[in-house]
Amino acid sequence: MSSSISTTQPDRVDVRGPRFAAWVTTVALVVTLVVSGISPVAAAVVLGLQAVVFAVGALGGPRRHPYGRLFAAVVAPRLGPVTERELVPPLKFAQFVGLIFAVVGAAGFAGGASLVGIIATATALVAAFLNAAFGICLGCQLYPVVARFRPSAPAQPV
Repeated sequence: MSSSISTTQPDRVDVRGPRFAAWVTTVALVVTLVVSGISPVAAAVVLGLQAVVFAVGALGGPRRHPYGRLFAAVVAPRLGPVTERELVPPLKFAQFVGLIFAVVGAAGFAGGASLVGIIATATALVAAFLNAAFGICLGCQLYPVVARFRPSAPAQPV
């Protein structure tokens, strides 16, 4: 992979990769909303495909994310050296949150509840656009709060 996604810091990635992914996600979500006015079933398909992308990102992280791979292969080689990195776990959590909204939205469109689909898609769109345009990752901001509630490993006897 590209040097912009370094293997020397496996728990961190170039911030430009997730922002690129957020731009592509923004486009996919806008397409979903536009298509929903013509065919809710088609919107369910488009959003379902985006849900698969979110699932890959949530499970595999930014290095396995389809848009992250595109960034590493096509965009990163044309950019300067990495100047800023971010942690992987919050990014994976943000993808999981996106997955939830995409699944709810796709189910809404497919089940005839277009308003549910539109609201879920629009919510994900706001989050994706904030990350893409301003570097504000809402899922990443929420991650530390949620991480507090995870059970910690039991203490090992001495």
